[in-house]
Amino acid sequence: MEIIHIMDKQATVLKESLWESRPNAQLIRELRGQFASLQSLDDTFEALNQILQWLHQLADSLNIEFSLLANGHLAPQIVSPV
Repeated sequence: MEIIHIMDKQATVLKESLWESRPNAQLIRELRGQFASLQSLDDTFEALNQILQWLHQLADSLNIEFSLLANGHLAPQIVSPV
């Protein structure tokens, strides 16, 4: 009789654990989806950062060229006489 009682108790604990595991599994699935979204967002920010670096380099180049042009030191082949 005691063995049946112990097995019944184990079955009850197992059922309760299963009911607790289902919401946890759902939460884990949701967190994985959110992590994937954050990873995508991180990739987007990395691409934007590269674009901003390129624009910064372009602005620096133009700044040097305009300074040379203003001082009359820009090579003639760079500026078209047209």
